[in-house]
Amino acid sequence: MAQNLGNQLEQFCKSAGSSQEEALSVLARILANILKQPGEAKFRRLNASSPKLQSTLLCHSGAQELLAAVGFRDAGDGFLQLPLDAGVEPAQALHDIVLRQTEKRTALLSSGTAGGTSG
Repeated sequence: MAQNLGNQLEQFCKSAGSSQEEALSVLARILANILKQPGEAKFRRLNASSPKLQSTLLCHSGAQELLAAVGFRDAGDGFLQLPLDAGVEPAQALHDIVLRQTEKRTALLSSGTAGGTSG
């Protein structure tokens, strides 16, 4: 599962392009809130029509698929919802991958190879 999430995240990052950092930050914050308070319903419900969520995360190809991979479903009322009975293991796995991706990107930026190519 983690490898599939990693592949999905890689495609998402390519789609996000120069907005990757902000998109990953929003995704990480959503996942961290769920992991910190797994029983809190408000962190398991995302307003899919929110301008902020649309412009930073959902506008990128693969965002909905990543959220679905951790258990978010269309609630039918304009919201995406992670059911309370859904485990947090997929969210934890994706959160870990996002953090590694962010750390990798930070290391590349600090070494001056933000394009990801070396040699």
